[in-house]
Amino acid sequence: MDMKIAENTSVKASEDVWHYLKLVVNGQNIKVYLDGKKIIDVQDPDVFPGGIGFARAEDTAFYDNVRVETLIE
Repeated sequence: MDMKIAENTSVKASEDVWHYLKLVVNGQNIKVYLDGKKIIDVQDPDVFPGGIGFARAEDTAFYDNVRVETLIE
């Protein structure tokens, strides 16, 4: 089941350029950074352990060097 919990429409990623995307989930808080700039900061009470997914509304996106780490408090 796909579910959108947040969207950023003010920042557009340049085409034909590699970007650095960072996703930090800590409890119910989700932060998304694009090239070091925070573009999404949202609370989601329905966050649960599991997988992650990436999508792009238009065209094709490529991902390289994906790394998943556990936050140590």
